Amino acid sequence: MTMTESPPASAVASSAPSPPVVGLYDALTTTDHKAIGRIWLRTGVLLLVAATIVGVLVGIERVDSAGVDLFGGENNLFQWWSLYNFGLALLVAAPLFVGLATVVVPMQVGATNIAFPRAALAAAWSFVIGAGITVASVAAGGGWGALDGVSGDEADAIGLTLVGTGLVIASILLASVCIATTVVSLRTSGMTLLRTPLFAWSMLVTTSVWLLTLPIVAANLVIVYVDLRGGPLLFGNPEGSIDIYAQLGWILEQPQIYAFAIPALGVLGSIVPVAAGLRHAQH
Repeated sequence: MTMTESPPASAVASSAPSPPVVGLYDALTTTDHKAIGRIWLRTGVLLLVAATIVGVLVGIERVDSAGVDLFGGENNLFQWWSLYNFGLALLVAAPLFVGLATVVVPMQVGATNIAFPRAALAAAWSFVIGAGITVASVAAGGGWGALDGVSGDEADAIGLTLVGTGLVIASILLASVCIATTVVSLRTSGMTLLRTPLFAWSMLVTTSVWLLTLPIVAANLVIVYVDLRGGPLLFGNPEGSIDIYAQLGWILEQPQIYAFAIPALGVLGSIVPVAAGLRHAQH
């Protein structure tokens, strides 16, 4: 009888562990903070590309050197210009930093996972849905106001834009709770807040600012939506109005806009010392 040291190929194949299944079901049920962060990051990169294209087209239209009407009227230009402005903050900067924080912050503070992982997953997919609704509603004639008057169809589209924006705000707030809780409550033993890495600290500051200010944006959205759908038409003036944009535009102005830039300082504070081969004298 011939003896062999290696088992038959069929036995090896049957005993080898099967590769993990990666698909829609896993993306909808995962609790891994890295997978959740990738949802945010991929969505943010996709929206960054879209915002760049819209910004270039808006810039060409505003220069108007060739006299070409790319958007089909001043009102449509205003709507896409508004989407570009809000998109850079809410649809690009926020998901990119939230996604990066979802991946990096638990590892920086020594946690095995992000706090409330299922809530973090719900926030990620809520953001994807809200961003999709917002962009689709603007393409359908919605936006944050209308210069030429709000007709019936435009009121429906604007109302859908407000719903999408509200869902985006809610998802950012829910993700902020998960990130802030991770920094505050899940730090490894011996790591005080004064020893927390700078990116995790910057995200704690940013999420705290968002949790204090973005609910005001959500309240304004509710007021505008109620007025638009059945109120005295203060924000849905048939003669044209940009009051809806004015109610929300403060998040793009000083000092609120700095909240979207604080994580960039945390990224620099974490990368520069490593690149220079130095340690922080004080966190």
